[in-house]
Amino acid sequence: MLLSMPRQQGSWTSQRELLAEAQRLLPQVLELAGFRAELKHDDGRPFFDALHVSGQSISVWVDAVPLPDGTVARTFINTTSEHYMVHASDRLPLDQLGRVLSQGAGEFLAGRERSSAGLAPVVRDMLQNGAELPSDAELSATDRGQIGQLNWLAQQLSDPSLPVEQRAGIRAELSGLIDRCGLRPTAALDESEAFAQSAMDARIRLGYARDHLSSDAERLTDDLAHPIEHLSPQDAAALHAFREAEALAAREVRTVLGGRVVSVALPEADAPASAMAETAEQEAAARSARSAATERQMRDEALWHGGRVEPRPVMIGGGAALTGRDEDMLLVDAVGRWHLDPGAGLVQSADQDRDLRRVGLDPYAVGGPTDRVSILATRAWEDRLAARGPLVDGYGQLALDKHGRLVTRIEPLSGGEPLTVEVAGTPVIATGLTPEVVPGVARDDNRRGVRGVESLGEAVRLLGERVPELRERLHEAERSGGGAAAVLRMLDEEAVRGRLGDSKTVQGETVDGIRQTLEATQKWEDARAAAPGRALMGDEVADNRFDPRAAQHWIIAGSGGTGVANAEIILEQNPDARVTILGGNTPPALNHQVQYREMTGDSSGYGDRLTIEQARLGAVETVPGPDGKQLFRVPFTDRDGNVTEVLADGYVASLGRTNPLPPVTRELADRVREAGGKVEGTLLFDEHQQYLGYGLTFPVDGKEHRVDVTGAASWQLPRQVFDQQTVGELNRMGVRQIPSESANAAPGFAPVAHQAAAFATARATDSVQRLPGVPERWVGPRPPAPETGTHGPAKAEAAPPVWQTGMPPGPSKGPAAARPVQAPAAGPAPEPPRPDKGLGM
Repeated sequence: MLLSMPRQQGSWTSQRELLAEAQRLLPQVLELAGFRAELKHDDGRPFFDALHVSGQSISVWVDAVPLPDGTVARTFINTTSEHYMVHASDRLPLDQLGRVLSQGAGEFLAGRERSSAGLAPVVRDMLQNGAELPSDAELSATDRGQIGQLNWLAQQLSDPSLPVEQRAGIRAELSGLIDRCGLRPTAALDESEAFAQSAMDARIRLGYARDHLSSDAERLTDDLAHPIEHLSPQDAAALHAFREAEALAAREVRTVLGGRVVSVALPEADAPASAMAETAEQEAAARSARSAATERQMRDEALWHGGRVEPRPVMIGGGAALTGRDEDMLLVDAVGRWHLDPGAGLVQSADQDRDLRRVGLDPYAVGGPTDRVSILATRAWEDRLAARGPLVDGYGQLALDKHGRLVTRIEPLSGGEPLTVEVAGTPVIATGLTPEVVPGVARDDNRRGVRGVESLGEAVRLLGERVPELRERLHEAERSGGGAAAVLRMLDEEAVRGRLGDSKTVQGETVDGIRQTLEATQKWEDARAAAPGRALMGDEVADNRFDPRAAQHWIIAGSGGTGVANAEIILEQNPDARVTILGGNTPPALNHQVQYREMTGDSSGYGDRLTIEQARLGAVETVPGPDGKQLFRVPFTDRDGNVTEVLADGYVASLGRTNPLPPVTRELADRVREAGGKVEGTLLFDEHQQYLGYGLTFPVDGKEHRVDVTGAASWQLPRQVFDQQTVGELNRMGVRQIPSESANAAPGFAPVAHQAAAFATARATDSVQRLPGVPERWVGPRPPAPETGTHGPAKAEAAPPVWQTGMPPGPSKGPAAARPVQAPAAGPAPEPPRPDKGLGM
């Protein structure tokens, strides 16, 4: 649902007031649709358990948040777990909230009905004044939402205690909505032919609407759905004022600064599912041809201009963020992620990703409403988007040339000689998910206020800051194989021990944490050397860089989306394999997704080949098996606090993601470090406070070089640039923006597609805002919850990110629970944030 912000004047209210009023009104809205709603709470978050007269039950959530483009509301439809959410704009006048909630309820109930019949949503709206009636006339979800508004306004008018002035206002609103829906003739009476056609169209629309109108709404519509010439003077005057306001709104056109418009939607229609494989091949061929032509053109330029290529705006990386690539921007993309993934596709259904239509991608064209979105579709979409402008399939690295200019060094996948292109303007980085963490490293402990050391690279940076004379040796060790062992040897040098002592290093990370991470990394390097091809990072599985038959019993460390998706890949590609997933509580979003329910349901077919156990893991080691083959010994602590271990011949680490600077900026960061400077960062928002990504500034030799990061990578703020408070606020904002009940998460494929499109629009209109932190409207107070509720006492803190484990899953319908080996009573400590592949990036 995307409605225009009402033009009626009203006082702005706080999010707290809006949510309190929404909780009061939503049961009334649902009652009009035949539902009895009961307010409940999950971890302090209010929702309604709604029971229909037919006996069917759904969960309905509501929140008030900043929304894009000044729209008043949007609706999430999750037909997999029967969770539905209406987001109202936090700038909505309070007196419009009932209409907005009615629109949202009408939309999600319409979507639910269509989906249960295996039908995609109706694309064309019928209830539009002046619009041509579609040949296959059916009511769309938007139409049903407008009928919901009519029912709501009619119910308000049925209140006998309503003051006369307020009654007149509501009657005027209802009459205006009837006009907007095309339920009355709008042509002049003296234009007989036009009037006859207009009257017939109005009767047809009204005939379709009657099945869903309440008795009060039907009576009032019959009373008001007449030509303006036949209305009472009061009704005619109100309608005249409404039409004047509508005409004025239609003339207001937003100007794009600089006369430049960026297209963020695809005009082409997607092929039907039966032809998707052929379409994907065609789009891939067109992409390859475009890449070859661009590479050829740039080499010709260099030949004619003494080796220099004309400066160009540059985007490095792609994926779902390609919805926001400017058509004149040089794209440098290594064709990763969904082009490599051997899985079935996104973990969401078409219903769950239905709003992809807003950016030109139609999930319903490639499968059923409750089917997972095909991986062939994601590849075809990305290839089509990539080929819309200049493109080189390859790897890009930002650097400074000898004149101090920002350039991109490109290594084409074609194998040709590297290219160097000067960057015009601010480059955009969309390189996707950040690297994964090694098992056993020192993670953040928020309860003790201790910051961890999440990677070898971070350990090197921290040691270099404390002992500057070691920097060159440290970075050389990091770049070489077996780097952790070399750094550990430095850590044990007497001079270094003397410099470090047992104090804390620069940012509060302890020396013990650095040592723990180095030792865990060395164990991981040793395990990979002892069992080649059987000790893997989760991304190696997701990118199909492994042999699923190299082991018969695989342990997957990490129960988040990446771990679950990797388990599916292994089980599908090796029918003889067993998989044991070890990790904390599954992220709430998984319980609402199609993939997880299919894998853990009784009809999955995996049986005892898949087990899931909640546990806290230690570092991985290898031990000789009975036949001399190296096995992986994984110590873990279960929910009861018992320490035990498990042996397997294959190990996949899917424990979460690190928060480094984007690798493509490494040379820039090194130049800043060598000069003793500091990389600065800001958060990027548009004028409607939609998060676009983050910006980095690299000061070198008196110049400031700016880089913008968007897409999945932008949800993992670099630890060396942003403080923990900002990181936490961004995570909490992501949860409110894309709630787990939607089956998605902020770094997911569909949310990233919307984020990138909004970024393109903001760049085109020069409206990108660079802020030091998250705006107050996103971190403002949530409504007070009762002291006790369905899930016990309310908690003051906002929910952690949906990709973080350790949070109990929200209420859900259906057999979502996995089959654990044991069912202990208490959960382990949460694992760190991880925007992972299982969430549909």
